[in-house]
Amino acid sequence: METNKILIVGAGISGLSLAINLKSCNIPFQIIEKQKHWSKKGLALAIQVEGLTAAANMGILNTIKNHGKPRNLKGIENKNGTSLKQFINNPSDKSFVIPRDILHEELRTKVPNINMGIQISGIKENNDSINVEFNNGNIASFNLIVGADGINSSTRNLIINQKKYKLNRKDIIYSGSVLWGITVEKKYDKIIEVWDKKTMCAMYPVENGTVFSFFRKAPINFYSPPENRTRDIKKYFSSYSQPVIQEVLEDLPEDIFFDRVRYSRPYVWNNSRITLIGDACHSLSPLSGLGANLAMADAEGLSHIIKKYLNDGNLLNKLYEFNAKRKIPADKAYQLSKMRTKRGMPGFPEILFRNIKMKNSYWEY
Repeated sequence: METNKILIVGAGISGLSLAINLKSCNIPFQIIEKQKHWSKKGLALAIQVEGLTAAANMGILNTIKNHGKPRNLKGIENKNGTSLKQFINNPSDKSFVIPRDILHEELRTKVPNINMGIQISGIKENNDSINVEFNNGNIASFNLIVGADGINSSTRNLIINQKKYKLNRKDIIYSGSVLWGITVEKKYDKIIEVWDKKTMCAMYPVENGTVFSFFRKAPINFYSPPENRTRDIKKYFSSYSQPVIQEVLEDLPEDIFFDRVRYSRPYVWNNSRITLIGDACHSLSPLSGLGANLAMADAEGLSHIIKKYLNDGNLLNKLYEFNAKRKIPADKAYQLSKMRTKRGMPGFPEILFRNIKMKNSYWEY
């Protein structure tokens, strides 16, 4: 059985980015995706400096610039329309907001032969390879399995089972908030965030309109089924006085995204010939604006490690070192993500102290 390739599990942003990077290095790979058919997931992504650098190296920077809109946040208000903070445009800020489906489609066009509807059903590790059995009955041998299968990663469970360690903390942490998201065709020039007690709304431009993200603190068992999402958004956000939000609430689209905001925080990111990238090991709140950037940087960095050490017998040791370094920016992003979630919709009296601090010139978003 030939062993000379990488198995990528998951064809999202991180998995496709890794495939593109491996392809440019002439390293054989196979990529599988458990979905049988593509479906739209998520709304928009913020691509910042790190992500733009990775995008340039993958040859997709022009797509981001052509289809993305500057992430030009004008200010923050409370639900009564009172300004909490105004921002001056920063010429050095080159970040963009791009619809997730456009970025995903651009990545997919560069990755041939994605195996749809395929999952791992069993593994057996040898001294120099790992044999994988798939749900279609096929068996193949690989040098490395890379789990790029998101916050609900099944590859992460393979690491846990192989490692047989006791978790010191939960792999998935609930943030205490939920998100509804919509895209409207109308473009709004006044791009703001509205922060209130236990709720908030963020609005950003995309290519063909504006994305609205509605956040609310909620118990862990809270769920908004599709048939109730219009009602729920109006219930929790109708008190917002902004004319833009009132206009949107009057005519909500049928396609409303909903999710519990969670963080993936696995204690172990790799074990022997299995490793994780992207949301499988460091999922963040959308408020961080860093998730896609970390995912693309993960893929680029991992491809360099694979290229350099795949055939010299030192790959596994280098993976541990690589992941230890990756945890530093991931931990910083996690703390920023938690801070923005907590700061955007605090309880009482925290909201009073927050509003006072925001008036200081040194306060940063």
